[in-house]
Amino acid sequence: MVKSKRRAKVVIGIIILIFIILVIFLKMKYGTYGLHDFNCFFRQSKQEILEKQGDPVSREKLYGNCEDIKFEDIEYTFIGNYPESVRITDPGIRFGILQIGVGSSKKKRSYADIWIKENFK
Repeated sequence: MVKSKRRAKVVIGIIILIFIILVIFLKMKYGTYGLHDFNCFFRQSKQEILEKQGDPVSREKLYGNCEDIKFEDIEYTFIGNYPESVRITDPGIRFGILQIGVGSSKKKRSYADIWIKENFK
């Protein structure tokens, strides 16, 4: 009787340990660079960005429907209505579980680079 209770506790402990390891693995694999945060950041329209950020520091029409809009800590390049590229200089803007942004360590950035190479081949 005592052996079976002990064996049951060990099995439950192993199951819980496997679950924790699985959750950590999935979080690191799919949440390292914060794809959800990153996609939400880039899927804003020009109008939404202008409403959130307020008046830009400068606004320059490049060619065709391309435009550079610069705010204090973020520079957007738009092609059409959505950003094509973003240059972030604000250390307060971070992405993902590792909180990667301006001033992130080389180790954190290397994790993100590995994740990008694996998921965007």
